[in-house]
Amino acid sequence: MTNHITSSVRPAPPVGGFQQIGDRRLFVHRAGSGGPAVVFLPGASAVGLDYLGVQQGVSRFTTAVVYDRGGTGYSDPLALPRTATAVATELHELLGSLDVPAPYVLVPHSLGGFYAHRFAQLYPQEVAGLVWLDAFNRDWDRFLPPAMHLSALERAAPGPEQLEQSRPAVRDMRGELLAGYPAHVREPLIDAHESDAWMRVGIAERSGLAGLAAELRAGPGLPDVPAVALTVLGVDPAQRAQMPQDTVREMLDGRTRMDAALMDSVSYGEQRLLPDTLHHRLCFDRPDAVVRAVRDVLDRVARGENYMITCHDDPRRTVLTISQLAATAGVTVRTVRHYHQIGLLPEPERDASGYRRYSAQAAVDLIRIRTLADAGVPLARIDALLHAEPEEFASAIDDIDAGLQRKIDRLSENRRRIAELAGGERLVLPPEVVAVLERMRGLGVGELRIRLERDAWILMRAMDPQAVARRVREKNAELDDPETTRLFLACDRSADWDPYDPRLDRLIDDLDAWEVAHGRDDSRGTYLKLVSSRISEASPAWQRIIGAVAHRAEQRRSARLDT
Repeated sequence: MTNHITSSVRPAPPVGGFQQIGDRRLFVHRAGSGGPAVVFLPGASAVGLDYLGVQQGVSRFTTAVVYDRGGTGYSDPLALPRTATAVATELHELLGSLDVPAPYVLVPHSLGGFYAHRFAQLYPQEVAGLVWLDAFNRDWDRFLPPAMHLSALERAAPGPEQLEQSRPAVRDMRGELLAGYPAHVREPLIDAHESDAWMRVGIAERSGLAGLAAELRAGPGLPDVPAVALTVLGVDPAQRAQMPQDTVREMLDGRTRMDAALMDSVSYGEQRLLPDTLHHRLCFDRPDAVVRAVRDVLDRVARGENYMITCHDDPRRTVLTISQLAATAGVTVRTVRHYHQIGLLPEPERDASGYRRYSAQAAVDLIRIRTLADAGVPLARIDALLHAEPEEFASAIDDIDAGLQRKIDRLSENRRRIAELAGGERLVLPPEVVAVLERMRGLGVGELRIRLERDAWILMRAMDPQAVARRVREKNAELDDPETTRLFLACDRSADWDPYDPRLDRLIDDLDAWEVAHGRDDSRGTYLKLVSSRISEASPAWQRIIGAVAHRAEQRRSARLDT
């Protein structure tokens, strides 16, 4: 069903303003400063200003944006319902036109969950985190009883007579929910919510739920970013009176399991249960829980930036801070900045938090620059060598090596390092680590995993150099064990498997048993978790393996705490 809402009469917003997107205006209200910016996606029958209270709380520590999607609230009218793609691309255009820098923390409520998921599918590199406010999920029908399936919810939408009968109740409810809002915002907002146009818009948006879920199922799951889901366990008394008690229990259980599964699909997902509020009252009864969830996600994003970032356009690329890069290459931060100034080392763009981040390849390039400079090669020639073809580079290396031979013993170390410039691993990593990587190659481990291991070692050496020797011993011991090696190679071969391949189930069982046998449930610190997260992003199958094993370990820890 398509409800064409064509009235051009729209109430004026009491705060905020409009942004032109194409041939229409969208209502938007922005508060606070800093990043990543937090963007609220309203539910059906809700508008951006309904989230003003939680927006004000979030704006105390970062930029917070509320808005009305096209055809709803104070924004210009459009035919409803719309596709999730249309709504997601519209939001992307809006944020770009407002110069709100990516990445964002998306905070969808109710129907907004469909649109947030589609935004993440289309622009995964622009999503830093998620706070799921009792939001819709594309797998809704898989978890909820038939009476609550999306098609059934569409059929249960009220008609014009029911709308008219509910008008007084809607006004009373809005008056209670918005009681804490300033009068100049509260009264106009209540009047607008009571209007026939706004009430019909809410029904029209709900008429396409099943289609939205199908649209999302054709794309990928959520990006692997920090996420918190707030699951509401309260049931509206009117809804409880209309449903059998068994259906109510199935609904609550299904919603709980659905959000839990969603959070299990990412490495840093957490579900929080709220028994003391209702779906439509969440942001009014528990603004503290919403603001706390947003802050916690932002904190996790920030902690992840301090240790490692995965580039979404190349998930195999490890990223270091400038100080870690300098320490890895054995130079000062000032030297790195000097190389930026003269154009010798490319200077990456700043991210949303204002920091520059460097890849493992940048560490290799910096080692090349430093080694050539130590050998007395002029900086101008170094730049040409870095951009030379392999044959030209090798020829130049031979020339430099010949010159070094004419120098006294103090240059002998430089000669050795010049000869090794072709091997990035040997420049950045100590011989014992290179030996581990060569041993893995000898066992038949693929180059994708070798590169991931190499980048992980570079990261460890930058963050905690004292741990390298211990980890080398542990790694060699693991490779000495036939069962461990078998599982390692099995995981390596599974990189290209479908994440739902039944062979993964057996492999997950074997890996979980290995974890228990080796007492690894409680041994994974922050560093290893970050490395596991980066490895999982290189392969959907690996993502499922790591997520499943970590989930089982967490269940065992919880069980021990409960006893």
